Amino acid sequence: MNLQMVVMNGSKLLQELHDGKVCVFSASPAGNLRNGIYNLYRADRADTRRAYTGSILHVDVHCVYQLVGQEIVSHERRNFTSAPASGSTCTIRYAAGWAVVSQA
Repeated sequence: MNLQMVVMNGSKLLQELHDGKVCVFSASPAGNLRNGIYNLYRADRADTRRAYTGSILHVDVHCVYQLVGQEIVSHERRNFTSAPASGSTCTIRYAAGWAVVSQA
């Protein structure tokens, strides 16, 4: 699945890219996310030996996507007891295999 997120004009659109065609399947308020095109399918997997600070772009049943500098990092959703809210800025680190979230 080639998941992409577009933030513009106060809206957050989630879309899939298939054979050069775009299918928008979700639209919601952007909150405090910066305008831009975020290719979530190109996210790097989180290294559980590091801590990551940045804005949460999107949360679904499989992943938590976080913008860290100019890079997108995906954290496995199953490692969270409670996932951070989309649009929040936080630090995610790992302890004993679990994701620990603190406000940045």
